[in-house]
Amino acid sequence: MTPAQKIHLYREMVRIRRFEQTCLKNYTIGYMGGFLILSAGQEAAPVAVRSIAGKHDHTITGPRGMGAAIASGMPMKGIMAELFGKETGCNAGKGGMFSLFSPAHNHWGCFAGAAAQTPIALGLSFTLKYRRQDGVVFCFLGDGSVNQGVFHETLNLAGLFDIPTVFIIENNQYAMGTSVRRGSAFKEYLAQRAERL
Repeated sequence: MTPAQKIHLYREMVRIRRFEQTCLKNYTIGYMGGFLILSAGQEAAPVAVRSIAGKHDHTITGPRGMGAAIASGMPMKGIMAELFGKETGCNAGKGGMFSLFSPAHNHWGCFAGAAAQTPIALGLSFTLKYRRQDGVVFCFLGDGSVNQGVFHETLNLAGLFDIPTVFIIENNQYAMGTSVRRGSAFKEYLAQRAERL
């Protein structure tokens, strides 16, 4: 990468961090309602993925997906308005952080339930394959999601039908307060689950 490209990626990560810090400030003092799940320290993953993604590639995330929405190119103004429940939000203020999706930016949202996005990602990928369209779906999930049955079913179908999906595990070492050490039989790295299929 050129120095200019590296600076661009760094700026994108800083933009995400600053955006989330502003959200946290407004949420803490009670100006913003609903849910607010931040991804401090995980800004690099969506920025890196979008830096290599092609124009036909897609993203979908779990609850820590605000950074992926911003990295996809969704306007920050519309995202912030959505979080405030305003009609000018990216989805008319109806869903808060769990409605940060934009077909125009190939970003399909942030899903609240652990691993809920994985079969949807596979469905999007299957659509691409069925229609013989270019692209893959990058599906972000946390370490807690890899313990969900639906994730294993999704991996099985992806392998069985050779469906172009890239699962990105953002392992922050804790799933809703349970450490990976206590919640997973795979101690080296969580991608081992996919290798076994």
